[in-house]
Amino acid sequence: MKKYIVLGFALFSINAFAQQDTAEVEDFSMYADMDASPSKTYCTSKIIGNAPSKLVSLGFDFEGPYDMKIGNGGVNNEVAYNYGLRGSANFPVISNTKWLVNLGVNYLDHKYAFKNPSALSNLFTQSLSETGLRSMGANYTIFKPLNEKHFLLHQSNFDLNGDYSFTNFQSVSTVKFQTAVLFGWKKHDRRQFAIGASRTYRGGESLIIPVVLYNYTFPNRKWGIEALVPARAAVRYTINSRNIILGGFELEGASYYLGNMLKNNATIPYSQLELRRSELRNKITYEFSVYKFIWMSLQVGYIYNYKFKVDDGGSTPVYHNKLSSPFYANVSINLVSP
Repeated sequence: MKKYIVLGFALFSINAFAQQDTAEVEDFSMYADMDASPSKTYCTSKIIGNAPSKLVSLGFDFEGPYDMKIGNGGVNNEVAYNYGLRGSANFPVISNTKWLVNLGVNYLDHKYAFKNPSALSNLFTQSLSETGLRSMGANYTIFKPLNEKHFLLHQSNFDLNGDYSFTNFQSVSTVKFQTAVLFGWKKHDRRQFAIGASRTYRGGESLIIPVVLYNYTFPNRKWGIEALVPARAAVRYTINSRNIILGGFELEGASYYLGNMLKNNATIPYSQLELRRSELRNKITYEFSVYKFIWMSLQVGYIYNYKFKVDDGGSTPVYHNKLSSPFYANVSINLVSP
């Protein structure tokens, strides 16, 4: 039996199911084709035409001005801008015709710059201004072909989300766990479909929801669909093999432990506080090759802030907050799979 070495890596996130914030079931077209054995054939996870999978990615996020209203009838705070770094890396640990296993890490930094920080009187906005939000984590992805038409997909994320810093770290007991399991069909090399369920924090708090994975490239090879609903969906247009445009949306969210806010304010009558954050990013992305396997990604769009509330880690509300919708931009440099 002929053996081939399979190169394959998964994307992070965060966003996610990720946080990401992005932690989610990734685009599994990253794996290379697996050869059929004389006795039994196995389907591959590669979809012709899909955007190249990012093995290593380093990017910068910027959000424009918007209003942040804290509490019912509370004071409106003007945010001048948000900014932060995004990074991810993915490594294969098992790669053969019967198993594909990938390990990954991710990082997200989210800083808040208020127009008048000295006038902030709310403890929550003061904490956002001083420490911002941070997320880092690890994930694994398993692709298991069953035969030439069917496969199983499993992915889990372990993320540490909060207002911590590297000098004032957060307890690992606050790690959030997300996972997804899907069963899929692959009729041919241009279409991949799977259904399943996921436990995710993309809505800002723990939810168990159905998920649908659908990747499809039209016969002309110019147009395609890349979707993992409800986490993300995009229509793809391929200019050529080195230039791709995608338009669609992505849901990002997480639950952040506000440990520093509690430590710095002993008078707060709560032993635990968490921020439930969720946003819908509507975007257009241009991805292009700079040199061989080095690609750049330019992304613009606007953010609909779906949820941004603080509670005691359970059901007791502390701040019901409302945010307006800013524009945003992201630029990243990526090492993609061959």
